[in-house]
Amino acid sequence: MIRRLFAIIAACIALTSGACEVADSTGLVWDKTEHDFGTVSVNAGYITCQYTAVNRSDSTIIILGALSGCGCAVPTYPKDPIAPGEKATVSVTYDTLGRPDGEFEKEIILHTTAPQPTIRLKLRGNAVK
Repeated sequence: MIRRLFAIIAACIALTSGACEVADSTGLVWDKTEHDFGTVSVNAGYITCQYTAVNRSDSTIIILGALSGCGCAVPTYPKDPIAPGEKATVSVTYDTLGRPDGEFEKEIILHTTAPQPTIRLKLRGNAVK
């Protein structure tokens, strides 16, 4: 009887600690963190890409803010909390007008309440005349 009790307790501890590690280490799981537009015209204007994440933690996660290194790449993100199991989409619109031709690479930094609070999303492409 005592052996059985210890076995049950050990199993519960193992399951609980494993579940905590998964929740703490994943947080938001992204479909991608980089997007390549390929070759685009400098006259294309506004082009948009999307990054989708699923909250794989046991807690609600909030995207607190999104920073872009320039005004040519503008992020849009959900302001509502993301419940466990829910999806969230971040859109980034890049303006090709008035930009020099050639390769471009931009980075968006998201600040969240996830276990890994900073997420870097990248976009790139090659603008041609």
